[in-house]
Amino acid sequence: MEEQEIKTKQCKKCGKELEISEYYFPKDKACIDGFRNVCKECKNGKFGISKSQKWTENDISILMENYPYMSNKEIVEKYLPTRTESKIGDYAIKILKLHKDEEYLKYRAWSKEQLDFLIDNYSFTEMSELVNLIGKIKL
Repeated sequence: MEEQEIKTKQCKKCGKELEISEYYFPKDKACIDGFRNVCKECKNGKFGISKSQKWTENDISILMENYPYMSNKEIVEKYLPTRTESKIGDYAIKILKLHKDEEYLKYRAWSKEQLDFLIDNYSFTEMSELVNLIGKIKL
C-alpha cells in the first residue's frame, strides 16, 4: 500500500511549513488551494483574538474620541492592542462612519527638516522661539 503524501504550504507570516488543512489554515475560496496563506495561529495574533471579537462600548468610545486625531497604529499601541490597524480602520469607516481629520494630522506630523532643526537647536533655543521657527503651535 502506497503512503499518501501530505500537502503542505508555508505560512507567509511566520514561515512555518504546515499541512494544507482547515486545522492549520482558514478557508478562502479566493486562494488557489482554497486556504489562506497565513496560518490560523498568525491570523489570531499574539493575543489569541478571534476574528469574531465583539466591539465593546469602551472600544467604540475610544474610536469615537481618537480616530479622527490619531493614526490607527497609535490607537493600537495606546488603547486597543488586541485589534489590528486595518480592523480599526474598517470598523471606524464602515460602521461608525468616522473620518480622519486630515488637516489636523498633516499639521501634527513633523517633516524631517523640522525634526532635524529641533534636534540641532533644542538645547539652546527658547520653546516659544522654536515654535515660531518651526511653525507649530502648542496644543
